[in-house]
Amino acid sequence: MGGVSDYGTAVYIAGKTALAYYLGRSGLESAYGAAGSMLVLLAWVYYSSQILFCGAEFTKLHAEERRWRVKPLRGVEPVSEQAKQRARGQKRRGTTSVR
Repeated sequence: MGGVSDYGTAVYIAGKTALAYYLGRSGLESAYGAAGSMLVLLAWVYYSSQILFCGAEFTKLHAEERRWRVKPLRGVEPVSEQAKQRARGQKRRGTTSVR
């Protein structure tokens, strides 16, 4: 799954570089002053979180497509009702198997 993580890393580095370029070129005498830097920081936090969430979703879909499963550690108890049903080998209610 190296390709999946490489894409997310490239997008993250591109955003980091763009932010560094903006902060390096703009001074405190810009139109918004220090508030502009705060807005850029908030935009960066939003951008980073979107990369994280989209990357996690893409990785999940990629793993499901390839039918890779994450196996829990030995001795770990299921927490959610769905996890308990999977551990017992039961089919989830309200879902149909398309495959």
